[in-house]
Amino acid sequence: MDLMFPAASKIFLQTHVWPMLLRDSRVREIRLQMLDGSGKQIPVFVHSQKITIDTVECFLWVFFVSFERSRFEQELLAGRQRAETLQHELQRAKTLLERTGSMTGVGGWELDLVTNTIFWSDETCRIHGVPPGYSPQLSEAIQFYAPQARPVIEAAVAQAIATGQRWDLELPFIQKDGNEIWVRSLGMAEFAQGKPVRLAGAFQDITERRLGDAALLISESQFRGAFEAASHGVALVSMQGGFIKVNESLCVMLGYSNAELLATDFQTITHPEDLNADLNYLHQLLERQIESYQMEKRYLHKRGSVIWVLLSVSLVRTSDGLPIHFVSQIIDITDRKNTEATLLAAKQSAEEANRTANNANTRLQLAMSSASMGIWDWDLISGVLVWDERMYELYGITSDTFGKAYDAWLSAVSVEDQALANRAVELAIADLQPLDYEFRVSHPDGTQRWIKTNGIVTRNAAGQPVTMAGINYDITERKNAEATIVAAKQAAEDSNRAKSSFLATMSHEIRTPMNGILGMLQLLQHTELTSRQIDYTRKAEGATRALLGIINDILDFSKVEAGKL
Repeated sequence: MDLMFPAASKIFLQTHVWPMLLRDSRVREIRLQMLDGSGKQIPVFVHSQKITIDTVECFLWVFFVSFERSRFEQELLAGRQRAETLQHELQRAKTLLERTGSMTGVGGWELDLVTNTIFWSDETCRIHGVPPGYSPQLSEAIQFYAPQARPVIEAAVAQAIATGQRWDLELPFIQKDGNEIWVRSLGMAEFAQGKPVRLAGAFQDITERRLGDAALLISESQFRGAFEAASHGVALVSMQGGFIKVNESLCVMLGYSNAELLATDFQTITHPEDLNADLNYLHQLLERQIESYQMEKRYLHKRGSVIWVLLSVSLVRTSDGLPIHFVSQIIDITDRKNTEATLLAAKQSAEEANRTANNANTRLQLAMSSASMGIWDWDLISGVLVWDERMYELYGITSDTFGKAYDAWLSAVSVEDQALANRAVELAIADLQPLDYEFRVSHPDGTQRWIKTNGIVTRNAAGQPVTMAGINYDITERKNAEATIVAAKQAAEDSNRAKSSFLATMSHEIRTPMNGILGMLQLLQHTELTSRQIDYTRKAEGATRALLGIINDILDFSKVEAGKL
């Protein structure tokens, strides 16, 4: 028998097995190494028992090879290790999903229709305002929705159970502490043998996006109201000069319909002599050399006549500084230009005929060309200031209350403008600049009006000033229009900033984590999973891709507006 065992097994038999056998008369399942016919060691299990045969004590030995048992034990051990690895991977995947869900604000949920039990992920619990691990009743879960939203979600759930139709809803929601938010609820039904057995879906807090959408809508509504209600022309112009949007006032001013203007560009209807100056200003705008510009230019009316306008242009940019479109404010100044041209012609005619013409002749020329404007006449020698009836209307006073002196006029000017108005008159008398000034006047009832004045100084043969005559006219409407220009530009920029902030948030806070979720789900599918686990990961991947597609569409819309797509 010694020849059957290697040295180590012999020693183990002598020191352990024989003493046990002599003491207990039995040895069960001792594992040893034996030698086969070729001398190769093989594992065996040994059973031995002391027996008596015909009064002779002897020992019965049973040996059987342990290859198959060893292989089974190895496979069992390997299976146990794989199960532990899989359990570890599943726990890691669950932790990752919980973390990414927390980062993106997306939670998961599941309803077992057989047991009526609900599972909420930690992020779903956070959105509901309850502790992690909270397990509600079905009726309690529905009560979190705002009263007006409960019939909607109940109908969606019923439809999913009945037909398998998925739902994707944005609904008002009330958290555990009573705080009102907006949520996006997605869900689908799972069927077994034609019967619904489970509902599962995703949950997301979209309050910030809804508030951003509301702010953007209000800002755009305010701009739209100012745009359409403006008494002067307003247009949004593309970077190439085409009209993007025009208001009714501009259509009436130029004689074109809305569709006709949208089919053309400003270059086509601009007077050729004014086009280069306009294009030069636009170039300075694009190069950031100026923030805005204002110029007097001519448009061509649909009938062929010339329309003089005061054009104010600003450029709306994205938050990154990329140009989007121009905002043009257009005021018809044809009547004013005609009046100024007539005044200039009258002045030149008077100067050429006789520079020493008396005040009556100068006043007559002004009256003939300015019947609708206030006319004033100031004798610089005597100090007497004479107004016509229209002047009293412009200043809201009567001839009885007017002192007919320069100081009486200056006191009617608003206090904040008196110093500059007085300086403008002094410079005109000194022949340093023409009298062409805008100022405010305060009426006795407390209202203020904007007035523009133009004047001509008559001098004697020695060149000394003797009289000054001129006109006043009300420009309050134009000043209000200019204020509207500033408000409209600010509204457009505020609207653009709200949108960009929202999209930037969508890009950095949602898109990047979603790509991480998608990548991890794809990696998870390449591990050893059960069929149910594979099904779960594929469904999660599908929902992730759908949400990522929506985000990409929103970002593509932003690129279209910025001219990048």
